[in-house]
Amino acid sequence: MAAKRASTGLVQFLSDLHLEASRDYSIFDFPATAPYLLLSGDVGSLSDYDSYLGFICHQTDRYESVLLVLGNHEFHGLTYDKTLAEVAKLEAEPSLEGRLHILHQRRFDIPGSDVSILGCTLWTMVPEEARAAVVGRVKDFQHIKGWSIEVHCAAHRADLAWLKTELQEAVARGRKVVIATHHGPLLEGTSEPRFTGSPWSSAFATDALEELEFSRVRCWVFGAYAFVYGYGGEGC
Repeated sequence: MAAKRASTGLVQFLSDLHLEASRDYSIFDFPATAPYLLLSGDVGSLSDYDSYLGFICHQTDRYESVLLVLGNHEFHGLTYDKTLAEVAKLEAEPSLEGRLHILHQRRFDIPGSDVSILGCTLWTMVPEEARAAVVGRVKDFQHIKGWSIEVHCAAHRADLAWLKTELQEAVARGRKVVIATHHGPLLEGTSEPRFTGSPWSSAFATDALEELEFSRVRCWVFGAYAFVYGYGGEGC
């Protein structure tokens, strides 16, 4: 049974806790202020499975549902496919009582509302001229087993194609759409100004808004940056 709380809204959002670095899975805490918790990636690494499970179990005890988008750090220490297998196992853990929902190319309709959350990592499209810099600087290419620029960009295309289809279907059904990703949907303004134009910025965001009917999106939530940025569509 989820604990009672002083609610300030429908969905509480957190991202980029990086518990794999601090090893604070068991002690990291924060107040619950909404019935639903959306974790937009980089909570930790699924290679720390038992510790990660313990953290999620604590949250499902406090929230009606926990929605998890996978960040790039969730994959560190594992292959891409092994991470997806581990996260499927996590979602099915009996101790979570069905309260965890993995938003890996998946839609979550908030019960009793007309709001749909579309979730995926949104891996990025790295241009040819930036690829050497990205591979040399971004840790994913050392810490995700078997990861390459080609696989990274293919994952971007798959995520974007899924978002296009799901957005069209949700809008046709009259749903209010929120998109939740780990990586950002545009390059300009989503990171600290000192990183503007850096060759490796394309590893963390992509100019994807032109590919989508963004005016039909109420809000886009994303992580990956230690930087606050607000961008909303019509009615957000």
